[in-house]
Amino acid sequence: MAGTSSTSRCQRLAALARAYNHALGIQDRPKLIVVDSHIGYGSPHRQDTKEAHGEPLGEEEVKLTKRAYGWPEDAKFLVPDGVRENFRDVLGKRGKQLSGQWNTLFAKYSAQYPDLAAQFERMNHLQPSAGWDKDLPTFAPDAKGLATRDSSGKVLNAIAKNEPWLMGGSADLYPSTKTRLTFDGAGDFEPGNYNARNFHFGIASTRWAPSSTAWCCQNSAPTVRPS
Repeated sequence: MAGTSSTSRCQRLAALARAYNHALGIQDRPKLIVVDSHIGYGSPHRQDTKEAHGEPLGEEEVKLTKRAYGWPEDAKFLVPDGVRENFRDVLGKRGKQLSGQWNTLFAKYSAQYPDLAAQFERMNHLQPSAGWDKDLPTFAPDAKGLATRDSSGKVLNAIAKNEPWLMGGSADLYPSTKTRLTFDGAGDFEPGNYNARNFHFGIASTRWAPSSTAWCCQNSAPTVRPS
């Protein structure tokens, strides 16, 4: 999308919107939208360089980049007129309405399913379940030693039996990393089996890192131990 004329950018935004709406309608398989872009777009001396990725542009280069954007060159942390008002009147208003609807719905759910509601609240506030550590194993000193990945796997499974939002995950390395939950009923998280406790991430870092980050940002995330 970056690095094009304003007309082309508008066209590409429309294409992105179409792709996004199309992806929303696909429910039986993963979706991926690929967008080509330029790192450091607009910077006359740093665009498409490794320096734009890992180093500050510097005061003068920032001014030149702002000039390329048509942005006030000396303004810092500028929020243009209308942005706050638009955020308040659109996102703020909608968020308040949806939050009220959710709170009403959850109050009804809590009255009907108090135990599950309490479990959700503990998860949402990152509070451990009572007895989460009651089955923790102990490991006697051993001259030969036990690989930490083996002992870690045993501890993960002991905790996960008593902590319903502790989940395991791996790409294809769990036989080596021992991050798979193996107790009865753990199973694999997939369509039709959403109560399962193991994720298969595919290509490791490109899947589990953003997935785990998204869960954490929700503040109601399961604790995931990926390989």
